[in-house]
Amino acid sequence: MGGEEFSRTYLAQLEEEIEVSYDNFLKYNVAKNVYTGIQTPVIIFAAVIVMYILSTLVGMLGLESIGNLLNLTMLLLLSVLAVWTYTRATGKYPEVGKSIDGFAAFLHELVRPGSANPTAPLAPDAKKSQ
Repeated sequence: MGGEEFSRTYLAQLEEEIEVSYDNFLKYNVAKNVYTGIQTPVIIFAAVIVMYILSTLVGMLGLESIGNLLNLTMLLLLSVLAVWTYTRATGKYPEVGKSIDGFAAFLHELVRPGSANPTAPLAPDAKKSQ
């Protein structure tokens, strides 16, 4: 009833619709991931806590100058966190917010190599093999 040529056009249309649906589901699942929305402040706040603990330990060892540098780094990270919060709350300076997100991703990559973006879409080749 239409032959193979007729079926090929519908097969191509079906494959295209499946691809579009897959991309939409992937975007929806990424949006559902709560961690992606709070990843930057969590990473920066964790770095603040680490700096505080290190400065306290170094200060107890009698190396106050190094402890002061760690405290300065901690205060700079808190300032970065405040700027990031401002850019997200007001929508102003989105390029600064993206730079801070990139910095947080860099810190995350330093601590846990290979896990900077676990929600990244699959490569086109990987989609077909699944």
